[in-house]
Order: sequence, then structure tokens, then C-alpha cells
Amino acid sequence: MKFEQIRILFTTIGLAFCVLTFIACNGCSTSDNGEEEEEVVTGDELIQESFFNATPLTSFEKIDCTLEDGTVTECYQITFSANPANVTQGPYCPEYADDTVSLTIYDGTSSTGFQVVTRALFEAMEVDGFDIIDNETGEVHDADSEQRDDWKYCLGGNGVADVEVNVTYIIPASPKMASSNNVISTTDFDLVGLSLDGIPIAGDPPSIYDGPGRGIEGGNIPALRPLWWSS
Repeated sequence: MKFEQIRILFTTIGLAFCVLTFIACNGCSTSDNGEEEEEVVTGDELIQESFFNATPLTSFEKIDCTLEDGTVTECYQITFSANPANVTQGPYCPEYADDTVSLTIYDGTSSTGFQVVTRALFEAMEVDGFDIIDNETGEVHDADSEQRDDWKYCLGGNGVADVEVNVTYIIPASPKMASSNNVISTTDFDLVGLSLDGIPIAGDPPSIYDGPGRGIEGGNIPALRPLWWSS
């Protein structure tokens, strides 16, 4: 069932956070008097290739790298294919409002949160003032269709399957505590981790209702289709 699949997705992301928490905290421990003390660990104890889904994983290696504070050390360079050749791509955007093929996160006033892309969502967007459905045919305006200034679109990334897209992460093998916290940006896509499938985990996604900023209006909605999805 779809809700069970969504639960599995969150479980996968949760496991990724567990891995990242281990990475961040494995460099220190607490002594008997409650003070933190440094603990030497080897990189091989932190991340292993076997942690990740082998289907999208294309390479896993150690490289020389420089941390933000200038420290020269070793890092894991982990590369995933965003569109593996042995995985069927799409569809992401439904052709018609009654089709159910993908997921999204919407932050409008009529429907909010992580949800399956359905007619109810599109109708909620219409209530919020976004013209995203053809009232005569029931077709969903797709970004690859005719472009009109008064339309809003489902962003499905059609054509991505024909282009090789890779995502590469560089992670310190022996992390160091930063001198200050970074403020997560919703416009610069600051990363906080990755899933076991190589999906980036960032801060809050850019607003669909208000727009991602930088002069871009709201109303265009991206659609996702996880590897486990079956219509």
C-alpha cells in the first residue's frame, strides 16, 4: 500500500541519519567526570561501501581533501547515479489529474505536507490560485508542454533518463567539530546528509506556495518517484 511505502521511505532516511549521527559523534567520548575527550578513530570504522544501495552506487573511494579550517586529511568520495540505466525512470508528473504516479511536498494553505500527487492536491493548488489543471481535459500542465505565463506546472524532469546524472559526496574520514554552526539555507540547498540510496538530505525544501526565492514565483510543483514505487 502507498502509505506503507511512504513509511519505508522515512525508515530509510532515518537509517541514514543514524549513520550520520555516528559519523559526527564517533570522534569524541565522555570521561567519568563528564568532560568530553578526544578519541582517535580510523576512517574505516566510519563509513563502509556495504552501507549503501549497490544499484545507484557507482564509485566509493578515499581521496586527499582539505577541510574548511584548512586541515589536510582523507575523505570518502562517494558517487551515485541519479538515473541508473537498470532502473525505469518516471513517469513523474501525471498526464491527467486522476493519475497517481509520484510524491511531493506542498506548503500551500489548502493542503500541506509530504503527500501523494493526486487530484485532491491539484484541486487544492487551484483553490490557492494556481492554474495547474486544464479545466476542459483534466490534463496537468507539464513543464514540457506549451508554456504560458498564466499557467503553473508540474516539474517532472522529463528527458533526464537520456542524460547521465551523477551526484558526488565528499565526507571526511576523520571528522572535526566545527567552531560554529552553519545556518541551513532553503535557497542554497545546504546538505545535512544523504540517504542509503544517495538521495541528498537538506533543510526545508524551497517553498512551492511562495516560490523558491531569487525572483521566482510560486506554484510550480516538483514531483518525485522513489525506486520502490509501483503504480
